[in-house]
Amino acid sequence: MNVLYCGDKNIADGLIISVLSLTNHVREPLNIFVLTMGFSFNGRAYEPLSDDLVKSLDIRAKQVNKESSVKGELI
Repeated sequence: MNVLYCGDKNIADGLIISVLSLTNHVREPLNIFVLTMGFSFNGRAYEPLSDDLVKSLDIRAKQVNKESSVKGELI
């Protein structure tokens, strides 16, 4: 199953919960992609998700199904 998430560091908590739920309920391999970026707009700064978070989620996904993966892409 392919899954795509997009967002900045503000989605971190929801991303963790969602990925953990997927790994607990989906038995087929998961290919999870996380697109993130940092930029400023109208005086507001958006910071990207950390590589450490993506790596931790990848480890968790592989513990449940070694064919699963979580990959992050900074755009």
